[in-house]
Amino acid sequence: MKDLLWPLRIHQNFPGNWRMPLGAYFTQDGTFHLDVPGVLRRGPEIGSYVHDLGPARVRAFRALIEQQKIWDTPDLKVLKPEQHTVHVMVGEYRGPHRAVTWPIGDLPPEALPVMDTFNKLIDEAYASPREVLSGEARWRAPTTSAREPLAFEFTLRNKGRDPITVHSPTSSSGDLTIQLLVSPSAPPAAERSSPQWVDITPTALEWVDPPRRHGTGKEKPLELAPGQSLRLAATSSVYLSPGEHRAVLLLDFGDPGNGSGNLIYGILAIDLPPLHVVPG
Repeated sequence: MKDLLWPLRIHQNFPGNWRMPLGAYFTQDGTFHLDVPGVLRRGPEIGSYVHDLGPARVRAFRALIEQQKIWDTPDLKVLKPEQHTVHVMVGEYRGPHRAVTWPIGDLPPEALPVMDTFNKLIDEAYASPREVLSGEARWRAPTTSAREPLAFEFTLRNKGRDPITVHSPTSSSGDLTIQLLVSPSAPPAAERSSPQWVDITPTALEWVDPPRRHGTGKEKPLELAPGQSLRLAATSSVYLSPGEHRAVLLLDFGDPGNGSGNLIYGILAIDLPPLHVVPG
């Protein structure tokens, strides 16, 4: 094993989150680093996990990759626009390395045992959140009139062991954008209903917990201690036809190029419960 290239990296990009793939890398000392892109297994969250697998288990996983001869499988040389892939690489980008890329929906048989083991390691790594921002959201009322503003609350929480920093939702700096994607749960068969994109501006937000006032200008990023959370309420005027609707709240914290230190980045996508709209 000492002659094999290190570290081992595995990246997967997913539909709906082109900016931030699931990223993982393993080092010889047994450390498993995992960056989660949004909704994965335990609900909506973005951030990083660092889990100690131990040198023996990491070496065993690395040996499995060699046993499966994945480097000899057909490699995807040209990517189509917005194509979703699995990328496996060992070694350094600017040094000796080996790499292979497959379409995420068409893995070769040799890759299946590797990815099955990898997914089990991901499940285990969830025991070790380092800097992780999780979210949840709810409507203030499960039923609303078609002519009333939408009203909902969302909560952001640091579920990791280290402090994290997030852009303030009520800042006008533009570092964090918030949108609501709303669509009918079951549109009539004869109709094709396009989802509505609703911009949630800083002026549409109200601090609930902790209570605080916000101005109309730029605000400093907020630091959240482990376990600390913040909750805000939002209202937005949008016309929805009567019936049941589904919605996703998208909080875009930017990309890695805009981050520094423990500043959280990525797109946090939070599903809301079904909303029933009655005629106004």
